[in-house]
Amino acid sequence: MTIFRLIFIIFFLLGHCALSFAGMESLSVARITEISGTVTIIREDENKIPAIPGLALYPGDTVVTGPDGRTAFTFDRGDIFRLYEDSQIAIDEFAELDKEEQPVLRLDLGQLWSRIRDKLSTRFTPSFHTPTAVIGIRGTEFETVVSVDTASAVAVDEGAVEMEAETGRVTVSKGMTAEVDMDEKIVPPFKSAPREQRKWGIWRKEKRDKLMGKLPEKTPHMRRRFEKAVDRYLKASERIRMAADRLDAQIAAVRKAISSGKRGRAKAGIQRIRAMENRFRQNMPKYRKGLNRLKVASQHSIRLEKFAKQNQDRFPADKAAGILSDLQSIKQKRQQLKSAVRQTIGKVRKTRQNLRSLKQEIKQQKSKQGRKRPAP
Repeated sequence: MTIFRLIFIIFFLLGHCALSFAGMESLSVARITEISGTVTIIREDENKIPAIPGLALYPGDTVVTGPDGRTAFTFDRGDIFRLYEDSQIAIDEFAELDKEEQPVLRLDLGQLWSRIRDKLSTRFTPSFHTPTAVIGIRGTEFETVVSVDTASAVAVDEGAVEMEAETGRVTVSKGMTAEVDMDEKIVPPFKSAPREQRKWGIWRKEKRDKLMGKLPEKTPHMRRRFEKAVDRYLKASERIRMAADRLDAQIAAVRKAISSGKRGRAKAGIQRIRAMENRFRQNMPKYRKGLNRLKVASQHSIRLEKFAKQNQDRFPADKAAGILSDLQSIKQKRQQLKSAVRQTIGKVRKTRQNLRSLKQEIKQQKSKQGRKRPAP
């Protein structure tokens, strides 16, 4: 086998390997189309900027509306999302990790109206995470609402959605509403009021008022679950980083084999890269789903801290101290999670760039070999 043929094979194989990391650079996934009132975008690096029409949204961005704020954004297909007052939604940091992956939106608080088109050929099935539910959709139009106590509700106007919680799942069809309460119990679907008659503001206020009575017993349970979940995903993040390290080492081995002219070793190395990359892809969805749920829980704990401090004088002193102690423990775990996620995403992006660089080097070498071939 000639070196020219070897380079062609490697170039072909790496073309497939690179797909798994497509989109891990700063590629926009959506765009702001409408603004009213106060709307802020929090970038992945925590830089805050005011939203303006036409502003691109990227993986890791969070959109926050103030008490007077509303906004709309769209994905490339034209699907529309409207975020109402006092709401917060985030775009998964791993959005477009793979061309086969679908976007994940994390509605941490507030009200979101969505219209997903189902008549285009491009497959587009985003999912939504709330503090108490995961919502999978088909082509549809629906509203999702999250209260400060983590209760979630979905009202469907077209199509259907599937609502999954810890205690089970239900399909919500056109004209129906379903809820998951703060204890993650699903309220069976019931007939919806017409969209213009839904009183989501009153629903959110009622949930907020009930939270006062349940908060002392809620925070210890929340702390235990959050700590256990974070520990589990810290281990998962470590495994992903180790897998990326092994992939980097294999890339280095392929480079060495190519430079020394060891064609068989280079070809075998590329095959190993493909196998490692496939295992990585298989493990990522479970990691990604768990991480998104933790991200939502993290944001919820931040709001509960603010809520508890604002209402501290309304609790007996011993209960207030217990609530704040539990929330402080969650805060410490939240910081661990944040650091691990940042390291993992950075590592995956670096490895993806390493793959791209290798592919480019092979392409350049292929071009040089072509120029050196004698004219017929």
